[in-house]
Amino acid sequence: MQVIYPLTIEDFNKGAITVVSKVKIDSDGAGTFEELPDIKTYNISTNEENRVARFCSYSFNITCLNNDNRYGPLNSGSDYYEWLKQGRKIKLYAGITGRDPFQLILGRIDDFKLSKRAGEDICTITGRCLMRMVLDFKLYSPYTYWGTSTIYDTVANKIRYDMPADDELGCKGVYKVELDHTNKDGTALEEIFENSDWSYDWHNNQLVFTPRRIPDFAGTNNLKVYYFQEQKVEDVVADILIGSGILQAKIEATTISFSDNDPDPDTILDSSNSFI
Repeated sequence: MQVIYPLTIEDFNKGAITVVSKVKIDSDGAGTFEELPDIKTYNISTNEENRVARFCSYSFNITCLNNDNRYGPLNSGSDYYEWLKQGRKIKLYAGITGRDPFQLILGRIDDFKLSKRAGEDICTITGRCLMRMVLDFKLYSPYTYWGTSTIYDTVANKIRYDMPADDELGCKGVYKVELDHTNKDGTALEEIFENSDWSYDWHNNQLVFTPRRIPDFAGTNNLKVYYFQEQKVEDVVADILIGSGILQAKIEATTISFSDNDPDPDTILDSSNSFI
């Protein structure tokens, strides 16, 4: 029979297991990773996609404080202005203090939402790892994928812009729009957002500006529209790997495994499952 002894004071003085987590964001889109402050929680969902190759894909959501509206899209005076953008790279670390290795997931941001919860200003960030991006970029129909982009000249007060209409290579939906309203020559493109700034007219295959964002100026090569196309699967994978920088991220992740000393302990290894 097993003998069960009562707890002693020494039992309570033993070291506890401390889980360390950290999130870093490519704050300027140029590879300058900064730590995301005031994280409340983050959750990672994983699903094993291939029992033989044993690679996994991850999606995640992060909840952090939005003190002083630091992540507000119009708060240009904030030190965190424009940190959070769709497609921006993000690193998630998790591990137990004193135990190697730490887990590293490298992914990209999908979206973020600002809200108030229990009297606190909250920012919720969603995203996915790079493998999940490849698996999920099939939308709308079995053969419709992230495609290409086209550039327009803006016409003052023009609301609708016709999208390419070729049966095979034409537009099957718009997913991102950039507008240069500063220099008006395409040298200062900035992303504008669906529903608040633009929408897509499926029936007429047109990009449509909302009343608040209709350009009241003429410009040259200052409107860039990214849209979906019907493509072969192998072409899609090649486009995503090269165009979105995933292949380069694989190389960067290998370097991170041996060079990134943050957070402690010094040894940080990537999961070996997050990349192709």
